[in-house]
This record gives sequence, C-alpha cells and structure tokens, in this order.
Amino acid sequence: MVPKPTESWKEDMTGRERVRAVTQTLEGAATVSEIADRAGVSPTTASDELAQLESANRVRKTLVDDQKGYERLW
Repeated sequence: MVPKPTESWKEDMTGRERVRAVTQTLEGAATVSEIADRAGVSPTTASDELAQLESANRVRKTLVDDQKGYERLW
C-alpha cells in the first residue's frame, strides 16, 4: 500500500504526475478511487491519466471487487 501524498508532494508534482507515481508503486491491482485517493486527485483526473497510461501499455485495466481498476505492466 502507498501512503497518501504529503503536502510537499502535492506542491512538487502535478496531479497527473502523482497518479503516475502511484501506479509505479502498485504491487497488484487497485481501483481508480484508491489510486485517486493515494494521489490526492479527483477520480476523473485519475481515470483520464490511467487511460493514457493504458494506451501507452504501462497499465492494464482490470476489475477489483467488481469496480474498474488498473494494475501496472512494468
């Protein structure tokens, strides 16, 4: 599990950068809501960035407890 970002993390990185950072630390699948919460962004921002990462073959869409989730591929 990844801790929530600190205030300095929020100041140093954009929301999309934080989503990418969270996905790099995943050790399994996580829901969009979990990733958004860990990155400190809205689910919409997380979903948009995760879709881009999926297009770049960095993550794969999956189901987590019947919810849309993602797992990293690298």
